[in-house]
Amino acid sequence: MKKCWKKIMMFSIVLSILFFTSACVVQQKMEVREINNPKGSYQVSQTYPIQAEDEEFDSSLLTNQMQTFHGYTGQGELLLKTNDRKAFEIYVNDEQVIANLRDGTWQQVDISELTKNGDNALQVSQVENNSKAEMAIKIPYPILEDKTNDYVNNDNFEFIDQLIHAEIENGFSSAQLVVTKNGKMIKSSAYGDVNAYDQQGKRQENSAKVTEDTLYDLASNTKMYATNYAIQKLVSEGDLDINQKVSEIFPEFKDEESDEIKGKDDLTIKEILQHQAGFPADPQYHNKNYDPEADDLTTPDANQELYTQDRNNVMEKIIATPLEYEPGTETMYSDVDYMLLGFIIEKVTQQSLDEYIAQNYFQPLNLQHTTFRPLDHHFKKDQIAATELHGNTRDGAVDFDNIRKQTVQGEVHDEKAFYSMEGVSGHAGLFSNAKDLAVLTQITMNRGGLRGISIF
Repeated sequence: MKKCWKKIMMFSIVLSILFFTSACVVQQKMEVREINNPKGSYQVSQTYPIQAEDEEFDSSLLTNQMQTFHGYTGQGELLLKTNDRKAFEIYVNDEQVIANLRDGTWQQVDISELTKNGDNALQVSQVENNSKAEMAIKIPYPILEDKTNDYVNNDNFEFIDQLIHAEIENGFSSAQLVVTKNGKMIKSSAYGDVNAYDQQGKRQENSAKVTEDTLYDLASNTKMYATNYAIQKLVSEGDLDINQKVSEIFPEFKDEESDEIKGKDDLTIKEILQHQAGFPADPQYHNKNYDPEADDLTTPDANQELYTQDRNNVMEKIIATPLEYEPGTETMYSDVDYMLLGFIIEKVTQQSLDEYIAQNYFQPLNLQHTTFRPLDHHFKKDQIAATELHGNTRDGAVDFDNIRKQTVQGEVHDEKAFYSMEGVSGHAGLFSNAKDLAVLTQITMNRGGLRGISIF
């Protein structure tokens, strides 16, 4: 009996030690450092206790007040200031934040051990009855951490490298690859040559190699990373309403009595964003001989009414473009839609599209390899991947006024963007690299911001 009792006692002691050790791990104090008054915009910026007149007030949560923030496993911080640290308890995902806080100063608390991928819960409870107690909390947006060194020997990535190198050896010119997952960049590589072929189609031996900094013509990705992002910011700031009619911004944008299909009078920004504006896919404003009815798409002066290679006249030509269906009744991908959105952004902001997007996105995010017209912004041709070998001729099959016939490198390839829009358009013209695009994409994943920068 004594032996059994001893065994039970030993088991209880061991079990108690295990529980005690576990409790110690949970209660481990988090890293805290004093910081200056934080500036910027945050996904959460709230003072507790939340007052009844505050937007975040919830009458069902009198003492335990909760908010949701976006985060990732292994990263996250609270910026906080309080005048009575003992009056509040803070929880992240139901785990208490244990930290040596001080009153009257801004502090940064590391909560990376408590965060998870996706939605996270912040709970602030006032546990002492002090009517003057306050705690201000700010939570930055997640960042994109560079963890590529942790995946250098990843078998899947090694296989992808082999595949791309094989394509390069068999004629493919170049590529960049960035892979991100849960707030981490886990792969970044560059392959091939900046300008792989000469005018005769022969592989060049002395071409500059593509690096992770090399710029690429983003083509229609301009629609997303310039135009859509600009629209989202303007809408989030109340400067634009997607239900607005274009005619409210451009009074001259309206139907004519002679129009076979009408709908411009009531066309909304939302319908344009949905590619339901009624415009044709590609009216080729740059080509006066364009004829969609001809077998070779060419008839002398067939497109004269819509033809222009002057940016100052393009909006007039868009207004004159006949609709192919009533807006809102069909969906047709159209460059015209985003050319029009680009003009709307310029009218609302009173800035050119490239200036607005640079000042409000690329510069605050320190994206040094994203721009329109890169040759005008201190980049050299060897820093930009070439696109088409014989200009816009499609190897001699296409011809129009002022057509480029040499290798296109450092200039936007898209014809409307280059010839009609001077390289800056809502549908094409942006240059960037894979790393900068990963940051821009992370903004969407983060629901509108990056660290202390709120974009939309």
